[in-house]
Amino acid sequence: MSALDPIQRLQAQGWRWEVGTLGAPYVWAPREARAGLRRCECNDKPPLLVVRWSCFSGAPSYEVEICGEQDGQWLKLTAYSLGAEQIDAAIARVRRAWGETERIETFVPCPTCGSGFRARDVPERMREMLNERDSDHG
Repeated sequence: MSALDPIQRLQAQGWRWEVGTLGAPYVWAPREARAGLRRCECNDKPPLLVVRWSCFSGAPSYEVEICGEQDGQWLKLTAYSLGAEQIDAAIARVRRAWGETERIETFVPCPTCGSGFRARDVPERMREMLNERDSDHG
């Protein structure tokens, strides 16, 4: 089996071939293959779902990635170091994980006190911290 056989199978299902900015090829899922996934809030589009591959020392390796925006934060979920036979399961897994991100609340630790706050509140919290700092030094 060629390293491109799984990629050609995806292309036969409508996936599109692209070359990334650094010259690395990948295939991305058409919109209908991304139906049902939580849409990005900034542009109301489905997240990007891609399969990348590389070949080192003659051994092909694949990765499946889904990325998009939720709650004002860009997220990227990747299953990597996959064999050709693991691609379909990895696509299903990252799709499920993307759906689970609705339940994940990302917390960012405060560099000053160590307490956490929601990632979507970072801009407001940063303003509060700067105001507190300025009032302490004022």
